[in-house]
Amino acid sequence: MTETFLWRDLIRAIDQHASATNRVRFWLRDDDAVEPTPALDRLRTLCEAHDVPLLLAVIPKPAQQSLGDYVRDAPLITPCQHGYAHINHAGEHGRAQELGLHRGSEQILQELREGQARMSELFNGTALPLLVPPWNRIDPALVAELPGIGFRALSTFGWDVFAPVAHLRQINSDVDIIDWRNGRIGKPIPDLIGTCIDTLTHPANADKRIGILTHHLAHDDGAWAFLEALFAETAGHPHVEWVPAAHFMNDA
Repeated sequence: MTETFLWRDLIRAIDQHASATNRVRFWLRDDDAVEPTPALDRLRTLCEAHDVPLLLAVIPKPAQQSLGDYVRDAPLITPCQHGYAHINHAGEHGRAQELGLHRGSEQILQELREGQARMSELFNGTALPLLVPPWNRIDPALVAELPGIGFRALSTFGWDVFAPVAHLRQINSDVDIIDWRNGRIGKPIPDLIGTCIDTLTHPANADKRIGILTHHLAHDDGAWAFLEALFAETAGHPHVEWVPAAHFMNDA
C-alpha cells in the first residue's frame, strides 16, 4: 500500500458508514485448532477481555478431547468444522486443497460426515453447522451438496462467492492478518487497517461487516499486536458490534 493508515482513519470510516441503528459488525474466525495451546489460551484471554466472540475452526480428525473440554469452559468460543484432516490431495503442482474432486465426491462427503460425528462427540452437539474448507478452497460441485449433509453455512475468504445454494449462507472472512507468502509473519498494522477500510467501503458490502481471519498457532508479535489494538480501538465503540458468526446465519 502506498498510504499509511492509522487507527483514527478506521474509526473515521466506521463513523461515516454506520449509525446508531446500523452498526459496523466485526466477526472473528480462527483456523486450525486441534488442542489447547498457550497460543489459543492467549487468544481466548484477549477475546474475553473485550467480549469478542470467536468462531474456532477445528480440524476434526486430529482434534483432541481436551479441546472439547476447553471449549465447554469458554462461552465466547463457538466451534465449527475445518475440513476433515487438513491434508492436501491436490498433488505437488496444484494449489493446496483437501475438498477438491481429486478423490471423488462420495469419499469427500463421507469424510465430512465422519468429521461431523467427531465434532458432535467433542462438543456435545454445540458446533455451528458451518464448514471452513482448509486453505479456503472447495470444489463448486461439493458446495451444492453441503446442505444435504447438514451444513447451513460455508466460510472461505474474500469477495468471490459460489452460486447461491438453498439453505446455505456464505460468510467469508475478509482480513487475513498473516502474510503467508513472505515468511508467515503478521502483516504490517497500517496495511491491515487499510484492508479493514477497503472492506468496509467495498460496493458489495451492503451489510457493513468485516471478518477477521486469524491462525493462533502462526501468530508472531506483530499479529498479536494488531489484534490487541483492533479490539481496544473497536470494542465498545458505539458504531461497532462484535458478533458471533451465527448472527449471519439467521435467515439461512
